[in-house]
This record gives sequence, C-alpha cells and structure tokens, in this order.
Amino acid sequence: PEGYKWPDYSFAKTAAEVTLLGREDVEGVNCWVITFLDTTADARLTLWIGVDDSLIRQQRMFAVGHYMQSRFSDFNVPIEIKVP
Repeated sequence: PEGYKWPDYSFAKTAAEVTLLGREDVEGVNCWVITFLDTTADARLTLWIGVDDSLIRQQRMFAVGHYMQSRFSDFNVPIEIKVP
C-alpha cells in the first residue's frame, strides 16, 4: 500500500549512540556529519546532511563483512525515462 521507497531513512526508532562529529563540505555544500549505530542492522552509519536544506548528501555504512558508500545529488530534478 505504501509503494517502494529508496532510500528509506527511518532511523529515528532504531538509532543508538548518535554522535555529531562536526561539519564538512560535500561538493561545496556545508554539511553536518552525524554517526550512529543502526540497532536493527547492527551497522554503523555516518551521514553528511546539508546544514541549510537538511538533505543527505553522502552516507557510509560499516557492518560485519559489509561496507557501503553513497553520494546523492540532483534532488527534485525531473526523471526522464527513454524507451529502448
């Protein structure tokens, strides 16, 4: 009923050990750097969140046998789908 949504940032209920690490620029955008433990996935996440717009610009996740890094951009840009 809710459809598919990715990424789904609903960490408020499962985050523990939340720590503000400071501020850094990501591609010219001033960001808060926040780290926390996601207790459901047993993974440590770090998010770079835009100070002015609260958009997640970058994320890193560390878990046993798993490492992931993502960057996000072009927020709210129309999606163009080309038929093959």
